[in-house]
Amino acid sequence: MPPEALRRRHHLYAYGTLQVSEVLRQVIGRGVASRPALLEDYARYRLRHRLYPGIVEHRGGRVTGLVYSSIDAHEMERLDAYEGSLYERRALTLWVEGQKIEAQGYVLRSEHRGQLSQDPWNLEAFNREHLAGYLKLVPHGFEKREPT
Repeated sequence: MPPEALRRRHHLYAYGTLQVSEVLRQVIGRGVASRPALLEDYARYRLRHRLYPGIVEHRGGRVTGLVYSSIDAHEMERLDAYEGSLYERRALTLWVEGQKIEAQGYVLRSEHRGQLSQDPWNLEAFNREHLAGYLKLVPHGFEKREPT
């Protein structure tokens, strides 16, 4: 990777499990401050037979989440590995503290839309019912493995 790419920092938009600080810490190896963010014209649904959600374009939709700043290139590579082949990383425009910013986010690939349920995904329910078990599936310093 060229030196300038290593120095570049990204904003990361999280709308699912990466909103949980413990999950992010296990994936990238450190904690990062966050701010509330809103993504418009997308919708979030739980994936069938999975504990986590996906987002897809949906006119008029609104997805709340968090934005993390100062994510470096190595951390983005770890996030790419964590998200796996179900998702593609895209530049997304978010509302943060009344201003538009661009952030990297993971959108469900169109060929996987059939895996979406019609059920909304709820962070509080995930934390209460599944977080402890989910954290056991996410290795520290995530490298090229997908959680099941």
